[in-house]
Amino acid sequence: MTPDGSIRLLAVKAAAYFAPAGLVLGLAAGFLSVSGELVDIEKLAARQAEGPEDSLLGLAYSNPVFRYKSLSVALRKPEVIALGSSRVMEFRDFFFKDRGGFYNAGGGVSMLQHYGPFVQSIPADGKLKLIVLGLDHSYFNDKRPENARSDAVTAVCEYRSALKRGESGFQAARKASLGLIRDLFSRRLAAGRMIGVLALAGSDRYGFTARIKGNGFMHDGSYRYWTIDRSGMFDEFLSYIETGGPGFEHGNAVSISALRRLDEFLGYCRSRSIHVAGFLPPYAPTVFSRLRREKAQYGYIHGLGDRVGPVFARHAFSFRDFTDATGIGGTDREFVDGIHGSERLYAKLFVEMAEKDASLAEYADIRSLKELLSSSTDQYRLYHAADGSRALP
Repeated sequence: MTPDGSIRLLAVKAAAYFAPAGLVLGLAAGFLSVSGELVDIEKLAARQAEGPEDSLLGLAYSNPVFRYKSLSVALRKPEVIALGSSRVMEFRDFFFKDRGGFYNAGGGVSMLQHYGPFVQSIPADGKLKLIVLGLDHSYFNDKRPENARSDAVTAVCEYRSALKRGESGFQAARKASLGLIRDLFSRRLAAGRMIGVLALAGSDRYGFTARIKGNGFMHDGSYRYWTIDRSGMFDEFLSYIETGGPGFEHGNAVSISALRRLDEFLGYCRSRSIHVAGFLPPYAPTVFSRLRREKAQYGYIHGLGDRVGPVFARHAFSFRDFTDATGIGGTDREFVDGIHGSERLYAKLFVEMAEKDASLAEYADIRSLKELLSSSTDQYRLYHAADGSRALP
């Protein structure tokens, strides 16, 4: 056999060997494309900014949330935003008198080092007037790695890059396809669920999480929890408290560098005439009760409000400490897990904030919210007549 013939034979064998894998990857990519998992995040942000109100983004195999939230704020130019981790995602547009003037940028940051770059990415045109600012307790744990200077610099550089661009289409498709194949073979995802995903092709539900569970980001940037599993819903978080798991790293000291970083951020907001209404988010009572019992491991949490509050006061901004949810009548039933309060709980929290902050009260629809709270019997959601997302099944 000639050298050329040997090469051709080798190529044919290689193609035959890899063809099944290529076929499986291709089929997975096709399902992902139809499901909306591979949606162009820039186009989706633009579509949600224009409407419809029943659109839902719930991706299972990628998480371009930093860029998605940054793009959405840039497109909408809201006067008011909620900013923080996933623990601020339950502020809704109908909490405000002007629904179109609010956007929930929750999830747009995941550490204290991100707040400055996020707001700096918003044009300084005077449009943004107010930020409802959530601050996770763990940001102030002296033991968090990013509270060391070198890690802080790295975190900021990586975050600025994530705000400007996401993964390439090929990288995103490859990673998502491998994830889907892994879930199917491990039976974490039942093959029968794929039928439901395909049945919603062409809808304004994007992603497996949105189509299978009904969970995802709504038109106003808030997060919709439709499928909630209450069995052992606190177990994971109680385990984290015992082991010092993610977000519950053991630590006794409040980070001085974190307080300084917060002070610098608030000073920047004041220089742009942006008012800030800050708060520490609530824990589910069961989880907070365990944190109290483990006080020796979590010294930085207890009394944290007394350290953070004066930083806000220095800039004439308001601050509330909602660490203990029972202080506003919160119960375990008003949480979707150990750290994420429901829409109903955040309506209570918001009313408390607005009644103590004249600047926030100018935008808040306090009367309407109080009426909804008194008339609603749902522990999770409020039902506003003008809220189009309620058409979602």
